[in-house]
Parts: sequence; structure tokens; C-alpha cells
Amino acid sequence: PPCPFTLQADLVGGHQGFPFFDDGRFHATGRHLDRFTNVDTGTSTRLNLQGSIDVVPTADGGSITRASGVTVFVFFPGDAGPGDTQTGRTYLFTGNFVAISDPSGAITAFGSAGNSQNVCAMLM
Repeated sequence: PPCPFTLQADLVGGHQGFPFFDDGRFHATGRHLDRFTNVDTGTSTRLNLQGSIDVVPTADGGSITRASGVTVFVFFPGDAGPGDTQTGRTYLFTGNFVAISDPSGAITAFGSAGNSQNVCAMLM
């Protein structure tokens, strides 16, 4: 789970593009307003997201994810990244980040430049 409670994310407005390429690359870009809700308490927040995310496959079957702008990223238990790596967590990033994933999808390395906020903590 991306938070220690039931998290719901809803697109409230905006637009996005999601092209997938024949070589396995993926690119997402756009602006959108998302509402994140702690279903257990009903607490919610709206985040104005805008930026781009690129995912490029690596030769070993993993991938490199690069993002810039104002983006949200979900980390699962065991993933490298900010916060307690034993629990799932969801972060809002303003700036750039890079995540390296192994073939199973687990994030093995992570770095960021800019600000980050724990979305789960915003909703507790």
C-alpha cells in the first residue's frame, strides 16, 4: 500500500498525454489537478500537478524513471527513496528525481533535487 491507510487518488481536472514507444519507453506529460483522500478518515487534499515523467527500460530488464516539475510518485515497501523503506509511501516532488528499478519493479536507487512532501503525512 502507498500509505498506512487506504489512499484514493482522483483526477479532478486538466489533461495529460501518455505515449508508449515500440522500444519500451514511456513518456507522460501534462497538467492536472488530483484529489488525494484518506478513505479511512475522509481527509483530502488537492494537488496541482504539472511536469513530465520518462521511463526507459534497461538491458537487465529494469528501468530508469526521470521526472521533473510537480509530480507524485508511489514507493512500495522495500523501495529505495525518502521515508521509511519498510512501508509504502507517496511523495509530492517539486523539481527533479531519478529512480532506478530492478527487473521485478523494485526501486533500488533514488535521488532527487528540489522539494519533497509526504502526501500520506498530509492526510493523517
